[in-house]
Formats: sequence, structure tokens, C-alpha cells
Amino acid sequence: MVNRFRPEQGQTTEDALAELHDEYDLRVDNPSNPNVRGFQRSEIRALFPHLSEATLRSTTLVPPLIRMLAGRARLAAELLEAIPPLRTHYVGVFVKGER
Repeated sequence: MVNRFRPEQGQTTEDALAELHDEYDLRVDNPSNPNVRGFQRSEIRALFPHLSEATLRSTTLVPPLIRMLAGRARLAAELLEAIPPLRTHYVGVFVKGER
């Protein structure tokens, strides 16, 4: 995601990266814990009104399923992670600046 971001001319990489904010949040409620609630895309965007969204994608296969497959069926896990309803988190990059 960040590989599309390039520092402006005369800007150091450190300064350019200081303008980025990464985000990793749950997108579904936790059925085992009613105190853990997932975010919708609009809620995540609302948390950072001063930042422009570079990208926000769903990721992470359902944790109990990935734990069951870990070390045994990597290909199956990768194939299942390609199915959007089975992904439980968002990962995103936001950039300083107006939307």
C-alpha cells in the first residue's frame, strides 16, 4: 500500500513517512465478547477527518479458522482469505491533507 507513496522533491523519506498514519481495526463484532465491536469503513474515516485516505482494505482470515489451519494447510488459508466475508479486520493507510 505504501509503495505507491513517494516523497515530494526535496522531502526526506522520514518526513514523508511522518505524514502517514496506518490503521488496523476489527471490522466485525466479536461474538465471544460483547464489549468488542467492529468498525465500519465510515467510522474509521470519521476518526481521521484531517487525513486523506490512501487505502483501506479488509484483511485477516477469521482468527479461529486461521489457528485451526496454521501450519497444516497454508494454501487453504490463503484461498479462504480471498473471500471477503471471511476477513475480520481492516488495514489502511491515511495521508496528512484534506480529503
